[in-house]
Amino acid sequence: MRDSLIFLAILIVGCSALFVGSRFRNTPVASDRSGKTSTVAVPSIGSIQILNGCGAFDAAGRMAELLRKKGFDVKSNGIGNASSFNYALTLVVSRTTDMNIAVQVGDAIGLPRDRVVLARQSPEQGFDVTVFVGSDYEGVFK
Repeated sequence: MRDSLIFLAILIVGCSALFVGSRFRNTPVASDRSGKTSTVAVPSIGSIQILNGCGAFDAAGRMAELLRKKGFDVKSNGIGNASSFNYALTLVVSRTTDMNIAVQVGDAIGLPRDRVVLARQSPEQGFDVTVFVGSDYEGVFK
């Protein structure tokens, strides 16, 4: 009898959680003052690495700050210097075959699509996207 009551209580709590959770998913989008609903593009979640490829002071830090303000998940342990400072152009490199996050990052910083590329990822890197900040980076912040 006691086991049946415990099972019934767990069942009721589980069903209640499902009901409450489904109500949050169907919450309408906030409306502006005119009463019209609007949608806001929220970037996909992905871990982003920023590497300074031009040698300018704090170029990677500034890029990380810009992308964080736009809602991207820039990992603190992923901000640093590239292996060289010979990058004339800023590049966004997808480390996974799904280019969605890389394209969103490129769009957020105003890069043309031909500078968003796919590269293989070694398992120890753990980043979905790497941004190589090139010498043209000042144009991104204007």
